[in-house]
Amino acid sequence: MRRGYERVRTRLLSDATWRSASSDAPASSERGLLLREVNKRRRHLPLRQLFRQIPSLLLKLKPCLMMSPLAVSTFLDSEALDFDLVVFDEASQVRPHDAICAIYRGKQLLVAGDQKQLPPSSFFERTAGAIDTGDDGEDEREEHEGGSTKDFESILDVCATIRIPRRRLRWHYRSRRESLIAFSNHHFYDDELVTFPSSRDVEGDSGVRLEYVSTGMWQGAASGGTNPVEARRTAAIVIQHARQFPVQ
Repeated sequence: MRRGYERVRTRLLSDATWRSASSDAPASSERGLLLREVNKRRRHLPLRQLFRQIPSLLLKLKPCLMMSPLAVSTFLDSEALDFDLVVFDEASQVRPHDAICAIYRGKQLLVAGDQKQLPPSSFFERTAGAIDTGDDGEDEREEHEGGSTKDFESILDVCATIRIPRRRLRWHYRSRRESLIAFSNHHFYDDELVTFPSSRDVEGDSGVRLEYVSTGMWQGAASGGTNPVEARRTAAIVIQHARQFPVQ
């Protein structure tokens, strides 16, 4: 039985349009336009314009596109560019309003992520109170009707509230030291993850230890706060580790 990528490749190459010579492509066709751009030395079309003019050819050449939500809204301007499946990886880092531009271009949606991980960072965003749009009444009506997504941090949170099939991956295989994931497995995943012990765990070094800094003290501030004593100790430990175990 042929693998998935072999079936996709065979189907694409069986298209009759690929069997004709490149020089036979009319200048006004998608192939002719692409060949013209390929042979240019300068003043190429911006990708946004090029993709808009070759939607069918683009998906024949690249049936799978890996793009950020921002890249999708920036480059895929043609309504003819739609996909069989849209996949979000690390969905806990994607805000709902950023995800819409990719979702409406697909027939099916697969969202993969972990709600136990950190949400998208708002470090570079202005506070919501800094801008007054005058639409408070409209926003309140939307919230009462249940159509607002402002209270959801990520597209993963939105999907978790609607009735779609959910599957949980339980096998954890990315930590070289089992002790590195054991804490999270116990306190966040209810010991449901299947982990694998490492031969290095019997060497007496667990890989995780408590480094108590007696003089550390949190200093609050309007922007959040810092703990400079513990920060300096953390930096020193990182430097020591890098010197003791240099990257080969």
